[in-house]
Amino acid sequence: MDFPAFLLEPYMLFVLAGAVLVIVLAGPIWRGASRIFNALFYDYVVDLGLSTLDNFLGGAGLAGLDVGDWVAAVIIFWHERKITNTWVALLVAWEATNFIPLSFIPVVGEGLEIFFNFFPAVTVGRFLFAKYEAAKMEKEKLKELSETAKQEGVKTDDQKETVEEVDELIKEDDPVDALEKAKGAEKDMVKDLRKEFDRRVTLLNQAMDKLEQLEGPEDAIAIIEDGFAQAESLMDSAALLANKNDYKQAFALLRQAQERLAAAAQAFDAATAYDQAA
Repeated sequence: MDFPAFLLEPYMLFVLAGAVLVIVLAGPIWRGASRIFNALFYDYVVDLGLSTLDNFLGGAGLAGLDVGDWVAAVIIFWHERKITNTWVALLVAWEATNFIPLSFIPVVGEGLEIFFNFFPAVTVGRFLFAKYEAAKMEKEKLKELSETAKQEGVKTDDQKETVEEVDELIKEDDPVDALEKAKGAEKDMVKDLRKEFDRRVTLLNQAMDKLEQLEGPEDAIAIIEDGFAQAESLMDSAALLANKNDYKQAFALLRQAQERLAAAAQAFDAATAYDQAA
């Protein structure tokens, strides 16, 4: 089957590359745009809309308070506390009431009300304090720790379900709970990994104690001492990485330390046997 001639034109390579790029970026772009539109909805439909409704009702309120502003404040707080945090949600909700009691100030209060009705506080609050990226980063850390635990044979709770739950919470615009859940799971996994790390360090120290008791010619002892120095340096570096929760590299360095000790022991045996043969 022959391809249409226009598909073979050089410019079509750029068209196809652009199409692929659009497809790849479509998901992230759509999610970002939908979140912006969602924030603007709370700014200009919920906040401004209900505040404007108060004006159409002739400023109807209870004890001088605009009902629409307070309904908007409750709705905004209830939603934003899951995206930013409680304190930011409270501040944005307070803005929806036009920062009462400032709105009660004659003349000035009316100007503030007009300004804050059009100020996109929800959008600004999310731009500065939304937990989406933090939740995603924590999820990736959890996935990496889970893979390390699996590779090192560390028995931990199955975190695959936790990662899926975190993903679902992010999709449901609840990155605050997603972040908290991921951090809790990470804390438990770090505890299990640390326990295994300390166990292996203990085994290495025991191996070094046994090697230290060996007797032989000076050149053979020098090999052991050199192996000790290399192993201890690797173990120190591994400890620093473990303290930063970088257990993938920490365990790799412990394996290198074990290999250096094993190589030193073999070289010691060879040097001792050669000395005895001589």
